[in-house]
Amino acid sequence: GKKDGKGTYRALLIGEEAFNPICTRNRGDVTLMNKMLKSVKGPKDGKWTITQKFDINNAGVKSAIKSAFNKADEDDVSLFFIATHGDADSYGEYAGALAMIPEGGFLLMSELAAALKEVPGKVIVVIESCGSGAAVFSTYGEQNAANAALRNAAKAFDQSVIDAFAAVDDGIVE
Repeated sequence: GKKDGKGTYRALLIGEEAFNPICTRNRGDVTLMNKMLKSVKGPKDGKWTITQKFDINNAGVKSAIKSAFNKADEDDVSLFFIATHGDADSYGEYAGALAMIPEGGFLLMSELAAALKEVPGKVIVVIESCGSGAAVFSTYGEQNAANAALRNAAKAFDQSVIDAFAAVDDGIVE
């Protein structure tokens, strides 16, 4: 869409919690993100219009993106936040796939990217899940070796942070 000069702020917050056992943390994280967004203002005192969804499936996520951001234009800011389980062990197309409810299926990063690409303006994406780093890959499939190298580098970085804190506090071991 074209710019309208208003700079509207919209947020879609999704929590998937009805796993077995139930993952109430995801609802709590959506609640905290909602509270935080309500406490801040954008330029020109812009406030966030917030949509919350819980325990929706793949089609529900895509539908929620369309409805929450349907009036977005080029000078708007749209924030997408999801808290769920994610696939931290797969490579290629399934790297970082997000666990969805109720079917128990997965939403691929490529599917999420395609849905969010349709939203005009600035889109901020916050993914709270295992394997969420896969969202930064622009290609998949043939990138398995590169993905493995990046994963190993990330693990080495994590260990260096743990080592740095453990050097000061001997109670930190992993």
